Amino acid sequence: MKPWLVVPVRSIRGGKQRLAGMLSEHERIRLNTTLLEHVLAEATRFPGRGRTLVVTRCAEVAAVAHRAGVEWLIERNLTGMNGALDEARAHLGTNRGSRLMTVSCDLPLLCADDLIALATAAPLATGVALARDHTGCGTNALCLPLDVPFAFSFGKDSAARHRSAAARNGLPVVEVQRPGLAVDLDTPADLQALRFVVPWLWPHARAA
Repeated sequence: MKPWLVVPVRSIRGGKQRLAGMLSEHERIRLNTTLLEHVLAEATRFPGRGRTLVVTRCAEVAAVAHRAGVEWLIERNLTGMNGALDEARAHLGTNRGSRLMTVSCDLPLLCADDLIALATAAPLATGVALARDHTGCGTNALCLPLDVPFAFSFGKDSAARHRSAAARNGLPVVEVQRPGLAVDLDTPADLQALRFVVPWLWPHARAA
């Protein structure tokens, strides 16, 4: 059975604040929208519209999810990404699929093959697949069983915490190393480095 893909997104207007000195507010909004649209477009290829869930408290994010034809869940607790994933896990329950997969919403190189690789990297019943960010310290993607009390710990240096959480639950970890899962976009340096690699990013980097 295909896993569920959960994409937590805080907001369109509030995202990418570190690019505020490089991009106008309108450009940041457009960039955040385009990045999310890209991730959801790949999600429709795998695991598919019917198994993709966006978690947000932002009406603009919900509108993007609606246009993509995927389900969205209104975040209630407002406790950040980890709380949003806990809400998604409770919403899905164990009867809607055996595994939960989550990826960051700012992966410009992501393709459906990356999501397939993440979903198939670890043993279905017991394993955790983890993809680090390009720094090697953070986590950009996870795939894990839905029915284990795994503690989501996204944030600075989260990869080590996620490995520890897996160990506490006796779950083996397989690390997935693919550019589409590792390369995220947070800083002006990230945008500069990607502007010739991802053509649709260039209009957003014209002020560089």
